[in-house]
Amino acid sequence: MLWWSCTCSTMVFASTPEYTCEIGAQIGLGYYVGDATKMIFANPQEVFGAQFRYKFDPRWAMQVQTQHQRIVYDYAPPATEEVISPASTTYQNPMWNIDVTAEYNFFRYGLHPYDSRIKPITPFISLGVGIAVCNKEATLVNPENNKYPLVALSSFRKPLVYIPIGIGMKWRFAERWQLQACWQHQIFLMDNVEGYG
Repeated sequence: MLWWSCTCSTMVFASTPEYTCEIGAQIGLGYYVGDATKMIFANPQEVFGAQFRYKFDPRWAMQVQTQHQRIVYDYAPPATEEVISPASTTYQNPMWNIDVTAEYNFFRYGLHPYDSRIKPITPFISLGVGIAVCNKEATLVNPENNKYPLVALSSFRKPLVYIPIGIGMKWRFAERWQLQACWQHQIFLMDNVEGYG
């Protein structure tokens, strides 16, 4: 997924006024690649989220983020004697994510007019672990009526573990404010994310 965020720094207890904690909001686009969709960036959907970041030093940070997104894909269920396959075969399933990642800034990042090593803009990479939860069933997008079968997921909402890998750019444009853009790919460690297969 590709998302943009704006964060605000907050001060923690320290002997010097270093801003080590950040909170912010995210907005972006998400996509799904799996059994039902083989193409990257197919059916992009909106993603909303929030994040908290703790900075250990100008290069290393830990981020916790939570997001809400939708998985959208095309799937034609087999027709039976009782049910004819619907004209619309586009399914959707909402997903809630939470993950923890370690971030590494390629430059010493921040705002410090007296230290030329500190840069207000830096590329970064991230790696971590996350958990996602989907609905029990995927639903048709714009169904003509409710007689068509849903795609059954597992019998209960079990967590789906994934590995988030990201790369992005940060820009500190004010003392307490920054913008960042990031592309994050989530590698799920188990199948059946989309609801079949």
